[in-house]
Amino acid sequence: MRPLAVAGLLLSGCWPMQPAGSGSADAGTYGFTGPTLELTVNGVHFGPSVADSGSAADLVTQYDQTTGAPQQSTLQISVSSAATGASCALGFVRNGDDVAPFHTGGYQVSSQAVFGPTPDGEAQPISGESIGTPQGAASCAGTDCDGAVLYLIDLASDHVQGSLSGTMQNAGVSASVVCTFYVPTRTFQP
Repeated sequence: MRPLAVAGLLLSGCWPMQPAGSGSADAGTYGFTGPTLELTVNGVHFGPSVADSGSAADLVTQYDQTTGAPQQSTLQISVSSAATGASCALGFVRNGDDVAPFHTGGYQVSSQAVFGPTPDGEAQPISGESIGTPQGAASCAGTDCDGAVLYLIDLASDHVQGSLSGTMQNAGVSASVVCTFYVPTRTFQP
């Protein structure tokens, strides 16, 4: 039994430590602590840098006036940083009777129309997702956005924090994109 305990103690030193400011048992936070944008395109990083003052998120959930059941939940995020020249414009919707509104967690982006509510764990692109850098812009719309992943770490009345990772196009050339953001909440109707 003693050799296993020693091996476990030695191996515990091999695991990466959490960076300062990351989540912990003492109620620390994950990710950024203020308005920030980091955009990675094909492995090239833009930031992290302070988000411009106009960067914001809007979460609006519409309810049936008769039953009170949610019918549609939209989340739109607009974030830019003059320091790096990077930007992300993202918009997603969840539709249907009794659809679960957006909440923290991961969502597979799918443009496929479904009967009934959008399945939990899925989000549909609204009109197209786009990013910009000093070297150019890329976007996806409709089925071109399928397979991307939206991950929401915090969805609160004062800020939204998360990331979108997927593939976008620029003049027919694919780009692997990760947009990581922390933005103030402008509209919060969960």
